[in-house]
Amino acid sequence: DYQLYMNRFSCNHGACDWLIKLKTTHQTIGILNIYELTRERYNDFEKQAMIGYSIGKQFRRKGYATEAVKQLIPHAFTHFNLNKLIANTEKDNFASKELLLKLDFVEQSKLYYHEKKYDYFELLK
Repeated sequence: DYQLYMNRFSCNHGACDWLIKLKTTHQTIGILNIYELTRERYNDFEKQAMIGYSIGKQFRRKGYATEAVKQLIPHAFTHFNLNKLIANTEKDNFASKELLLKLDFVEQSKLYYHEKKYDYFELLK
């Protein structure tokens, strides 16, 4: 909801999506996103972006999202010249929180507007 709300006010935000596929069969099992990419030079917004990921139910809890996000982190910092990645999860999505914490994201929910519905995590370069 927040993402759609913010996009109404700015045409300067971009995003990239990648399909997550099994190496052996090339079957698509999920999607990886980076969004809130911007060139706006205000409060270092151009140096941060949000990430997201979703894995099909039958492929969850097998390390695929961890592997995908682990590959995205250095790519995002280098290719998009970012200093901070932000991820949010629904409050009861414990598997996603576990994944982010394992990859050294730090919970920062109190800094965000929608912290009552989601938990927010940040990773600094």
